[in-house]
Amino acid sequence: MNTLAGQDSSGGERNPDLNTPPHFRYSLNTKFHPLVVKIGKIEKPFIARIEGFCLGLGFELALACDFRFALENARFSMPEVKLGIIPDVSGTTRLTRLCGISHAKDIALTGRTFNGIEAFRMNVVNGIAKNREELDVLVKKYT
Repeated sequence: MNTLAGQDSSGGERNPDLNTPPHFRYSLNTKFHPLVVKIGKIEKPFIARIEGFCLGLGFELALACDFRFALENARFSMPEVKLGIIPDVSGTTRLTRLCGISHAKDIALTGRTFNGIEAFRMNVVNGIAKNREELDVLVKKYT
């Protein structure tokens, strides 16, 4: 069982306001898309443990996992859409499969932020916890 903590990628690398060179943004997409696809094909299940912000590419990476567990106060969003950037690492496809077209369109077209409770209600995450200790117990059931 593999667990992704998400502290290494928050999607900010795609923000043109951060003066990110275009070749880096292109490189990031071409490198991360195959990674996300591979995660979906690996026979061992992947668990995303979401404690804080799960945004942009980090959100798409979590969507590629077999199971997603979050704190109630975790924050989810695809903020890149507010900059005219399409979430293009298969996140929108996976999102549609998980929560249906209506919720997926709402998330992918507005870029709004929502918490773990709403993510659970929309079927974006498999379970939620009030604190880290409860999250530990929840994740441990799947490892």
